[in-house]
Amino acid sequence: MSAHIVYNRAYDIGLLGLERLHPFDSHKYSRAFGLLRKRFRRALRRWHRNPEREISPGELATVHHSHYLDRDLRSPAYLAQALELPFIDRLPIWLIDRAVLRPMRRATMGTLMAARGALAEGGFAVNLAGGFHHASASRGEGFCVYADVAVAIRMLRASGELGHDEPLLYIDLDAHQGNGVARIFAEDPSLRI
Repeated sequence: MSAHIVYNRAYDIGLLGLERLHPFDSHKYSRAFGLLRKRFRRALRRWHRNPEREISPGELATVHHSHYLDRDLRSPAYLAQALELPFIDRLPIWLIDRAVLRPMRRATMGTLMAARGALAEGGFAVNLAGGFHHASASRGEGFCVYADVAVAIRMLRASGELGHDEPLLYIDLDAHQGNGVARIFAEDPSLRI
């Protein structure tokens, strides 16, 4: 059995220190990887997989509606609400994209890589970021803008790596329901949430 730990240092979200105003720890990814490095040392080098690129707009479009990707996620006011960071509605979109959305797109690619690694080698895989379970096809909320698990499932089904009728079980260990994932797959009888 193989192990994959997917991580990229670009996962951390930094917005001129303003990210500290949100209760979400946006630097936990690098801290978690640091703890794993201390504990596993050389073995971590064998297990580590690095998403070297962000998920593409076309890959995101397998789940997300075009008006959401092209309009809503280009609006600082919309993102301030979705990310629960009211002050960012005063920031330029290029800065929000660079500091917040890019790390989330990279994490979404990491979720796809982890899923592929677990399927291809019949092993265990974890992405140290992602889990954006509140994002739905046309809406972001709760600091979630990309539905990474849904994108991974749709991409794996489209490529044939996962059968369209193959049963899946989605287990969300957060304190509250992943309402975005539930909305996306509400009509899919092969997925149990």
